[in-house]
Amino acid sequence: MQRTHGQRKIQPLRVGIVQVDSGADRQANLARIEALLDGLPPTDVLALPEVFAVRGGDAAYRAAAEPVPGPLTAWLSGLARAHGAWVLGGSLIERDGDRLYNTAVLVGPDGAVRATYRKLHLFEARLESGETIREADTYEAG
Repeated sequence: MQRTHGQRKIQPLRVGIVQVDSGADRQANLARIEALLDGLPPTDVLALPEVFAVRGGDAAYRAAAEPVPGPLTAWLSGLARAHGAWVLGGSLIERDGDRLYNTAVLVGPDGAVRATYRKLHLFEARLESGETIREADTYEAG
């Protein structure tokens, strides 16, 4: 359905949202995302969740960290080109020197990185078990 605003036609925005339960195996996680997107109808934007490529503890995150741009950013670029869509990598673990950031990456349909955002407000929670989860133990604030 097209609507008009003044003289401009307003087109609907087609968004594909991927939710995955990623684990420690990065290649398996990425392959699962690709399989979920296989056969997806045309979309304008594909959104992936926070830390989509690998989930685990502090050691796993440190091992998975990489610079932006880097191999995971290149994978996002390929995904964007293959689907002709904007791709939001909800976040990946960015390494910048000795520092780690929880960084969202936006890639255009041409595969170019258009924006990055380092998470500013890091999560902290105390669980009923007494365990405390503090992103600041792993990441720097952006």
